[in-house]
Amino acid sequence: MTPTPFYDEGGITIYHGDCREILPHLKPAGRPDLLILDPPFTEWEHVEHVDARTVLAFTSWQHRHHAEALYGRPRTEVVWHFLDGRWVSHHLPITTHATILVWGELNEVYVGEEQDQTPRKIAAHSHMPRMVSPRTQYVPRPRKALTSVLIHPHNPTGQPLGRWSKPVPVVRQLVEWAAMGPYLLDPFMGAGTSLRVAKDLGMRAVGIDLEERHCQLAVERLAQEVLTI
Repeated sequence: MTPTPFYDEGGITIYHGDCREILPHLKPAGRPDLLILDPPFTEWEHVEHVDARTVLAFTSWQHRHHAEALYGRPRTEVVWHFLDGRWVSHHLPITTHATILVWGELNEVYVGEEQDQTPRKIAAHSHMPRMVSPRTQYVPRPRKALTSVLIHPHNPTGQPLGRWSKPVPVVRQLVEWAAMGPYLLDPFMGAGTSLRVAKDLGMRAVGIDLEERHCQLAVERLAQEVLTI
């Protein structure tokens, strides 16, 4: 039986249920341009392969082998670094980062913060004096390039899903860089951060979550003009 959407408005669709049961019904909608995989770490071994143009997987050193078993050697990886770390054990270092593995096609990396576009001179280096004139100038791009380490704190304590939900600025930069088309799929959407980013970027998105309260929270976040939760 075709699942009934929990929410379906403005190109954003949410399903409440097990993604393994819902995903087969989404195949007629076509291949996702961007698949975001962010399951609970304890569920990584149960994640199934979904074909997509580009894949972003949030994982850790304990579980990255599950992601690589599904998609092979990643094209690259990005680290999200947060100083407010997670305590694991007296015998292990405090965790202050998450790893995002990346497969597939990618846009250019100029999705960082805005920067000054004043033309600048290119200094002539000693090893290529004939290649660069002292008068050569370049104009910086409107935004800086994405770096391999994204430094951003967790969401503040007191959020409905706690501070472990992904911050919008981190997800937005990754989506802007990785989305090669308008269709985003997030089978473990949690609080719906990726859906909110997709809405703000004018993308079509489908999110799935097993918890009804997560689905409701995502709907509330989509409805806000200025995101506060």
